[in-house]
Amino acid sequence: MVGFGGREPVITAVKEALEQQEFAWAARLVNYLYRLNPLDEEVRDLKAQALREMGQWSLGSIPRSFFIGQARALEGKVKIPTVIIP
Repeated sequence: MVGFGGREPVITAVKEALEQQEFAWAARLVNYLYRLNPLDEEVRDLKAQALREMGQWSLGSIPRSFFIGQARALEGKVKIPTVIIP
């Protein structure tokens, strides 16, 4: 995260985006950190919060289901299979 100044400035920017209800921007920012360390609990919680908010504001049932499902998977409430065996 050299281009952003490290982990902490990105976390701060994500929290500011969430406070300003810029959920898509928050999700995009936090995804950079998530890809570096998908086991980081704070990053997972922030990403889940952004996705849950996006789902709750979505008008369509398909994006709502996707966003909330991904948020629940990040929180460990559901397991989403990566490969479906025929």
